[in-house]
Amino acid sequence: MWWRRRPRVGLWDVEIDGAVSKRDGPGPTGKVSARSWVKIFVQAMCMALILLWALLVVVGAINFIRFGQSIASVNQRASRLGGGVTNGRREYREHVTVWFHGKRIDDRAMPEILSIVRECVARGFNDPSLSLDLDGTDIGDEGIRYLHDIAGLDSIWLSDTRVTDRGIMALRASLPNKAIQVRASLRPAERR
Repeated sequence: MWWRRRPRVGLWDVEIDGAVSKRDGPGPTGKVSARSWVKIFVQAMCMALILLWALLVVVGAINFIRFGQSIASVNQRASRLGGGVTNGRREYREHVTVWFHGKRIDDRAMPEILSIVRECVARGFNDPSLSLDLDGTDIGDEGIRYLHDIAGLDSIWLSDTRVTDRGIMALRASLPNKAIQVRASLRPAERR
C-alpha cells in the first residue's frame, strides 16, 4: 500500500556503513546516522548562540542600570546647584555633559562644580567624552581658575559668561589636555 512505502532516501539518511536509517539515533547496527550527527551539531550550535546572546543582553542591561544609577547620584548633587549631569538622548555612555545655566551660578559655585566634574571623571564618565557646559552663567575669570589643570574634560562651554579673552587664553594654556575645546562667544563689552 502507498502508506507503507519507504520514504525517499536523501544524502543525510544513509548511515556510515551504508544502511538506510528509518529513524534518528542509533540504527539496528548501533551506529548513528550522518543526519543525526548533523542535527545534534546544529541544535548544539543554536543553543550556544542563544545562550551567548542572552548573556550579552543581561550584561548590557546590568551595565546600563549601573550607569543610570551612577549618573543619577551625581545628577542629584548637580541639581542642588541648579544644574545637572546627563548623557542626553544619546546612546548609552556616548557623551556625558555636566551643565549649569543661569546667572545665579557664579564664581562661588566653582569649587562644588569642580568637585562634581572630578567625581564624574572618577566614575569613568569621561570615557569616551565628558563636557562642562557653563553657558549663560555668571562665571568670570576668577571662577574658571578652578578649572586650570583639570583632567578628563573634552570641552568646556563658556558662551554668555563674564569670562574675558585673557581668562580663556589662561585656561587653554593651563589645561593638561591641549586638545580640549573651549567654546566661548563673549559679549563685545566684555572682551579685554
